[in-house]
Amino acid sequence: MGNCRTARWLTSKVKILSCLLLIYGTLMLGGCINITTRIQPENKDIPAKKEGSDCVPIILGFGAGTADIDAAMIKEYEENAKGMDGDVVRTVRTPYITRVRRIEIQEIMFLSFGARCVNVIGD
Repeated sequence: MGNCRTARWLTSKVKILSCLLLIYGTLMLGGCINITTRIQPENKDIPAKKEGSDCVPIILGFGAGTADIDAAMIKEYEENAKGMDGDVVRTVRTPYITRVRRIEIQEIMFLSFGARCVNVIGD
């Protein structure tokens, strides 16, 4: 009698474990994606010397934010400056790309993590 109850208990545990593994596998093995879409025709008269990008992260399939073309065209860096109270770190934003060759949207996903980026290529 005890063996019959143990067998039922093991069978139900195996079914629950199988279902959990199936759900976990579906969520975690969503596949890999690397898609690039050009959203304007390429202007071949402008050399492709510089590339900038602005990305929005995707975590567990959820993402929020704005990938901005203007932010992708600007180069941002920090520099040390002398101030009244000593050294100060300030952020400098300069136009990096002034003439656009092409703009593309790139989506990269591995399992449930990735990013969606706006790439600007130009001079």
